[in-house]
Amino acid sequence: NHLIEKPSNTSIDLTKFCSHGMDNVTLVFGNKKLRVSKEYLAIHSPVFAAMFFGDFAEKEKEEVEIKDVLYEEFLDLLQLIYPQSLEITGRSISLT
Repeated sequence: NHLIEKPSNTSIDLTKFCSHGMDNVTLVFGNKKLRVSKEYLAIHSPVFAAMFFGDFAEKEKEEVEIKDVLYEEFLDLLQLIYPQSLEITGRSISLT
């Protein structure tokens, strides 16, 4: 199941963090795992930019353990940096 139940009874679709098949790293939070894009995280965080594209061991790993961060709190961060799904139609946007 790719949904996590939030305390407010709303659920998060975890597949939206996979960047449509461009996910290339698994973040490990204790016994929970989450597939994400190194590039997308690096764009939004200098910490992830250094971790994935600097001189750190995580650069070559397919799984990276994230310590001292709660899985649920990291999901909140991802909710902020990943865009919401909006359907673009001729009625919702006009190019003039």
